Parts: sequence; C-alpha cells; structure tokens
Amino acid sequence: GYNYTGIGVYRATYSFTDELDGMSGTNIDFVDIEAGDDSTYSATIIGEEDNHKKVIQFLAAGDNGKYALWRHTETETSGTIEWWWKYIDNGVGNFIFIGIRTSGSLTIINVRFQSSDNTFKYQYGNGIGGTTVGSTAAAADTWHHIKITFSLATDTQSVWLNGVLVVDNENFVNDRTAVSMEHWRFQFDTFAGANSAEAYMDAYGESSDNDYMVGWNREEYAFFGDYNSTYSFENDLIGANPSGWVVDEGGGTVNVIGSVGNHKKVVELDDTDAVNDVNLVNTFVSVQTSGTIELWINIDDVTTKRTFIYGGGGSNFILFIDGDKWQYYDAHVLNDVGLTAVVNIWYHLKINFDCATDTYDIIIDGIEYQTGVDFYDPAVNIPSLFIGSRGNDQDYKIYLDAVDYSWSPGYSNGRNRLTENDDLLGHYSATHSFPFDDVGEAPEGWDSAVYTVIGSAWQEHRKVLKLTRDGSNPIIERDFYTDITSGTIELYMGSDDVTQLSHLRLYDGASSVIQINLYDDKLQYRYDGAYNPILDPILDNKWYHIKLDFETGAGGYKGLAADTFYITIDGTQYGPYPFNNVAPHVDKIYFTCNSGAVYNFYVDAIDYSWDPYYSVGRNINPTKANLLGQYPGTYSSESELVHTSGTEIDLVHSMGTGFSAEIIDEYDGHRKIMKVDTIYTVGAKLEYDRRSLGAGISDVGTVEFWFELTSGSILYFALTHSPRIVTLKFYPTYVRVQTGDGDTDYYYTTSGLRHYKIDFNNPTNIVSVWVEGVLVVDNEATTSDVSASYIDRWYFEHTQSVTFYVDSVSYSWDDNYLIGDNFHYNNFLGSETFEGYNATEPGFYYGTDSFDYNTEDEVYYGTYDFRDEADGTSGTSIDFVDFVN
Repeated sequence: GYNYTGIGVYRATYSFTDELDGMSGTNIDFVDIEAGDDSTYSATIIGEEDNHKKVIQFLAAGDNGKYALWRHTETETSGTIEWWWKYIDNGVGNFIFIGIRTSGSLTIINVRFQSSDNTFKYQYGNGIGGTTVGSTAAAADTWHHIKITFSLATDTQSVWLNGVLVVDNENFVNDRTAVSMEHWRFQFDTFAGANSAEAYMDAYGESSDNDYMVGWNREEYAFFGDYNSTYSFENDLIGANPSGWVVDEGGGTVNVIGSVGNHKKVVELDDTDAVNDVNLVNTFVSVQTSGTIELWINIDDVTTKRTFIYGGGGSNFILFIDGDKWQYYDAHVLNDVGLTAVVNIWYHLKINFDCATDTYDIIIDGIEYQTGVDFYDPAVNIPSLFIGSRGNDQDYKIYLDAVDYSWSPGYSNGRNRLTENDDLLGHYSATHSFPFDDVGEAPEGWDSAVYTVIGSAWQEHRKVLKLTRDGSNPIIERDFYTDITSGTIELYMGSDDVTQLSHLRLYDGASSVIQINLYDDKLQYRYDGAYNPILDPILDNKWYHIKLDFETGAGGYKGLAADTFYITIDGTQYGPYPFNNVAPHVDKIYFTCNSGAVYNFYVDAIDYSWDPYYSVGRNINPTKANLLGQYPGTYSSESELVHTSGTEIDLVHSMGTGFSAEIIDEYDGHRKIMKVDTIYTVGAKLEYDRRSLGAGISDVGTVEFWFELTSGSILYFALTHSPRIVTLKFYPTYVRVQTGDGDTDYYYTTSGLRHYKIDFNNPTNIVSVWVEGVLVVDNEATTSDVSASYIDRWYFEHTQSVTFYVDSVSYSWDDNYLIGDNFHYNNFLGSETFEGYNATEPGFYYGTDSFDYNTEDEVYYGTYDFRDEADGTSGTSIDFVDFVN
C-alpha cells in the first residue's frame, strides 16, 4: 500500500503537500501573481478543509468586489487542466476561472460558480462571433472537480464538472482564435461591495507536467499507470520522440504524450497524411534468434485503417490490425487471428518467436490465439521491432506502451501487464513471482523444467515454484542473459521435509559458484566438498527469506572480498563465506532436490538487484489491497480512475440504451465502486461477454460479487451462454433465485450492499447460491431446468428505470483469484475460512472502526528510509551501509 497517498491527499501537479501551513500569496509555488482592489484579500495554505488536506484558502472582504490570482502557463498549444474547488455560499457574486490568450490578453475560456443561484456556468462561441452561456446546478459548501481541455489548433474547448461533460468540443468564447496561452486567472467578482467571499482550492493538475497523469487528482488513491517494462517511456518528455527508437514522421508525428486510458506516458503515432506513413523502430541491443516480445497497443479507428507490427531485418513475424480485424501472416497466407479489433481499447500483445523453427506464437490479453505460425520468410535472426501505419489511410492514431523483451534485465513473463498498484493478492513483488504462469505447468522462460510446475499456493504464498521429488530429480534453471559480477538476489525457499536435500545454485557456465542447501534440518552452504551449517535447526513447512550479496571480483560490493558472499536469513546476516568455486561472474540460477524420499521443494519471489524495478526487501511483504475499503477481486476497479464511465470500465463490455455506468469514489464503505443508472429501454442490458475477449469456456465454476439495488423495484442478473442457467431477481428488500420447473423459487431478505456467490455445474445442471456467506440455494436445478454446455457471459437487465451498485466481480477461472478473496476488504490471502483477513499490518487490525488508517505520518520517505529493515539490524546488514571501518 505504499502508493496509497493517504486520507484527504489528492495527487496533482500542485497538491500543496510540500507547502507549510500559513504560507501565503506568491510565496505559494502555484501562485505567480496576486492582485485585486478588495481591501482585504488573501490566499493561504491551510492544513485541511472538508477532508481535503493541504489546500489554498481564498478570502476577500468583498467591499470592492474583485480579487484575482494568476497562474502563468507554459508554451503548450493544447492540453488539460483540472482542479478541485469549493465555494462558500454568500448569496451573491461569482468565482470565475478564465483562460487568457497571449494576443491582446483576451479571454478565450470562461467558467464560473455563481452564488446567487448555486450554479456552474460556462461560455463558448456560438459560431457567429457571440457567446452561448450554459448552466448546471452546483451546490455550495461542497467540493467540485473541474476539468478543461483546450486546443489552439482547432480553437476549441471541452469542460467537465464532477466527471460530467458540459461543454463538448465547442469554440472559444466569442469564437476567438489563439496562437498561445498567456495565463489562467482565478477571480472573485461582483460581491455587492459588502459580502465577504470564501473559497478553497486543491490538487491542480496540468497535462504538460511530465510527472502527472490526467485523472490522478480525482481521487485520494494514487493510481500509477506505469507498466513495468524495457520501454515504459516514463523518463521521456511529453512532446518528444521516444528515447531509444528511430521515428519516421513523414506522414504525421510520433511523440510521447501524457496518458491514454489508464496508461501514463505513452507513444502516440498520429497519421495525418493520405500518402505517407508514420512508424518507429527499435534496434535490439543484439540480434535475437529466439525470445519473447510483449507490448500494449491501442488504436482510435478501425474502419479502414491498417496498423503494422513486424520483426525487422526481413519478413518474419507480421501482424496487422486491419479494419476491425487482427490478422497475421502464416508463411505467405494472410489469416484472421480470431479476435475483433475495437477502438480505444488497450490490447496486450505477446509474440514468442524462434528462428530455429522459423515460427511464432500470438498471444493477446493472455489468450494464445495462434501457435507455431510460420514466418513470412525464414530468418537467421531478428534485429529490431517495427510498429507503424501502412497504406493510404490518414486521420487516425496508434498508441504504444510498455514494450518489453525477454532478453532485458529483470524480465519475467507478463511483467508489463502490471503496475505498482495492481493487487495480485498473496504475491510477493519480485522479478519472478509467477502471476501469469499457469498452475500445473512449467513457468515460461525457464529451462530444464522437469518435474517442476507452478503450484497454486503454499504457506500463504500464491503461484510458487514446486519441485517434486518422486523417483526422479526435479530441475529448473534460468539464464540471467548477462554476466553478473556482483549483486544481490532475494528469494523465498522452503520444503515439506527439510531432512532431505533441496538446494539453490548460482552458476558460471557449468561451474557451481554458490550452493545453498535445505538439508539435514539445517540451512547450509557448500564449500570444499562439504556442507557447512549456517542456521541450525530449520523447520518443515516454513518459508525462509534468503538474501545473497555476492562479489566475484575486487569491486568490494557490500564490503565483500573477491569470491565471497553474505547470506541474510529472515533479516539476520551471516558470513562472509567463500564461493564453492571461484568465478569471474555468474550467469544462471538453478534449483533442484535429489534425495531418495518423496517430498516437495518450494521457491517463490526471486528478485535481482539488476532488475531496474528492484528495491531492497520489496519481496518481503505480500501484496494486499492497497486501499481501505477496497474489496479485491478479478474486477475491483483499483486501476480505474474515478469518473471512468461506460465501456471504458474494464468490467463493462457492452451497455444498452438507457444504461449509464461510472466508477465513483466510495459507497457504503466500498472504495472505487461501479454505480449504474438506467432509463428503461426494452431489452437493454449491461453485459460482460467473455467471447469478446476470445476466452475459453467455463462449464463448472464460481462467480461472486457485491451488489445493491437502491431505486426501482426489480432488476435481473443472469449467467448464460444460451439459455440462462442462473437468474437472480433483485428487489430493494430481498432477492429471488429462480430454480427449475416444479421446484420452489428461493427468497432471501436483504438490504444494503451485500455479497453474492454462485456455483454452477453445467454437466449436472445444478447451481448453488450464497448471500452474505449463507447458503440459500443448495444444489438445485438450473432456471427452468435448462441445459447449457458452458457459461460465457453475464448481464444485468432492467424492466424499469433503476439505480444499482456493483463491486469486486470475481471468477474462479481467474488464476490469480481465490474464492472468498472479495468477502472482506484489505484481504490478504483469502479462503473460505477468511482466517486472519484483517491482520493487514503488524499492530493494525482494520475494521469498520479501526481508529488508525496507518498512513505512516511519522515516516519520512527517501531512497533509504529503513522501513524494511528489522529493528536491531546493524553494520553492513543495513542496506544503506556498504562498508564499516
């Protein structure tokens, strides 16, 4: 939860958290000019106002009626500004926000809160040199979120109030044009000469800020949007070409922009030419004969446009997004991948290629659509990656983010599918924590994986390496893809029988440099042919956190001599110890167990200091829900920004006429929850359809979610393929479960936001339903005794206008979800027993009233802030300390 900014803190370009209380006027970094003819006016930092911490308080006596604060702009010709504002009702007067162009210092944008009628008013050009004024209700004495986008290329503006679009791409005031912006002005005006004015401002964000993502300031929770990868573009400047890539802008522009759809800092390829194309090429650090490429791609038009992705150096793997289809070449034959392309959707594309067989695999959003496809032409190697537009199309954009390569330091399968705030419960953040590997299969990218698979869970760790000794020796190893002369490796190891031999080795070629054993009830290292005890005794069925600091040369890493290492076990450092064999570097990690008995060796959360995302001890604490009141699940909305709406919400695949869905900040103790309002339209549904993702079918499984109907008298929820096999009818005070013909329908009294769980078994046409953990339908026949071979979608359908709330929709076929995870917020591991779910931090037990939000107010964050160091750690065991003399 380190990225949770704290109750009342809204992340922005200027969130004022670094300003001292009492700072005023132009001493506030945000304020460039302060001016007015009011006798007493002030802009002052205060500690808190109405659950917003660190805000500007504006005061004016109102006797002369005007006070203004100026904020100069940069040189951007388009962009977004957004902020929070609260005005105190004094019956008269306006709180005005004005955008001023440079030429003539004329107003081109004008919005305001008006006290006389408690409205938000906005102005835009009427097409004939005049101005249209619009208005919407805006209560006083409450916080409002304002967002304005502008373009000097088209002389247009759009305005949102509290996430609702009120000005949609309209002309500037009086149809004025502008070449550049001079400043923004925040002004009090017309207070009748006597009425005092009072207002508050918080969290001012600018799209031109390289460290800000539009939408961040909507919520207290700090969503990141940076996907870990070789090229995430986070260090590139907005408006610049991406570093490390060669661009061709003959048909438009190729630039880094601030954000698109929950992805921060992405590359935009804007094709504006009917003849020429735009593209970019990345040349690999060395040519590759096999490997994996993973990336995110998004397009804003699929009508006739063509997007091209292929390996450079010849025609090898070739993919298109052509019109509304994903396509690929199998040899010289063009085929459909099997997935419809949709606009403004981020697709995760993964390509496995092998020049030895001249084949490649195509995986989109985790689903392998094509396997062993032939290259267009044979290739000895692949030196680069090409992405761009192709053909005589124009006026469309391609977005690219988080390009990752299997030969990059710190790569692991699916690394770029995660941001820092993705909640994969029970995982320990590391280079290899296996979130996207399949249970029961060998992990991707590892070699010699015999009798080694991904285990679902062991000792409260999920997705772990499981090496089973049962007559044959299990082995698994992985190259580092580079020679490492010194560094740190952190990992967890454990066994269900520590009398038997299980061990880790670091290799240089075929030479074992360091060997660590679990054996004979001891944790040992090998030297000179002997097993030497380090920790005695050790226990069965227990994880041991191991940290190895090693030095192969004379570099003095951590104060070590050449060919020695420290080992830290659960926070206690031992050594230094000599290498098993002297080596100039290490290049591989290897695990095995080879005693004669039947037993299992477990490994998890393997982390390397040469991983760009590594930090000391990051794999010590498990991932849990980051946010108080967040109920983790397959779709818990933790990566959705507040005010995300419609099919932009990951959970919503289609939405019928009359439906309006939006992510809101909080409802009934649930943070980041979907609210749906409907105006009745015959046959309209809100639907999640697995077929649209090309997912596999489910004939047996579980669906669970939180739900409340707050207005209207009936709403249907159905699990279906065709026909419906489960139907729940929601009423304001009870739920009705429809069962088979001749069976009794079940009624369960309920009110408020409640947890629902449905088990289905299509081969037997049987379902069970729980409400709030109470079994109300126990192995009854499906709705109307229907039969379905599998389930591929669910939907809500109304028969009248309703309002309802949905949170944490979760599925048993989600490999990173365990049934029961979403029953409680801040859940750690989750199971049907929910044991220990609320023990989220040592000494802090979160509940409805827990009396402490644990925001770590006493912690001063830094590169080394020692939060992960155990009390009593000393000397070079402290990560900050390299050498003690």
